Amino acid sequence: FIVFNVFVISLCWALGMYVLATGMLGRKHKIKVGLIYSAIFYPIQLTMNFLFILVIDYQILLWDVCLFLLQAMLLALLLSHVYHERLVKTLSAVALSHFASYTFYAVFEAFVFEIMPDIKQLGMLKAMLLLNIFPHFVMLCFAIGMAFLLKKMNFHTYFTYLFRTRKRSLATMVG
Repeated sequence: FIVFNVFVISLCWALGMYVLATGMLGRKHKIKVGLIYSAIFYPIQLTMNFLFILVIDYQILLWDVCLFLLQAMLLALLLSHVYHERLVKTLSAVALSHFASYTFYAVFEAFVFEIMPDIKQLGMLKAMLLLNIFPHFVMLCFAIGMAFLLKKMNFHTYFTYLFRTRKRSLATMVG
C-alpha cells in the first residue's frame, strides 16, 4: 500500500510540474514526455523515501531540497532536450512550477487538516486517501488549470522576454 501511495503521489507531482513548466514555456504538452519524466521521477522518489527512512537523523528540509534539486534538474534537462530551449530557461520554469504547485499543495493540505475529523475514527485507508492522495490530486488539477490559464494569457511571451539575452537570463536567475 505504501508503494502504491508513493506511486500516486509521484505521478501527481511529476505530471503537475511537467504540465505547469511546459505551460510557462508556451509549449504543447506531449504525453510521452510527461510519462517519461514520471517514469524517472517515481524510482527516485521511492529510493529517496526508503533512504530517508534508513537515515532519519538528517534534517527533513535538507532532504527535501536535495530531492527537489535532483528532480528539477532532470526535468529541466528533459525539457531542454525535447523542446530545444536553453537550460537556464527550463530550470527557471521548473522552479516556478514547483513553487506554485508546492504552495498550493501546502495550503490545501493545511485546509484538509483543519476540517478533517479525528483520524482515529476514519481508519487507516480513509485517512491515507484524505491526507495523502486527495491533496496531491487536487494539486495536479491546480497545475493543469494554471497551465491552461497561462496558455490563454500568453504568459510564455513574458517569460521568454526574461531570457532573451544572457544578461537578462543571469539577472532573472540571480534576482
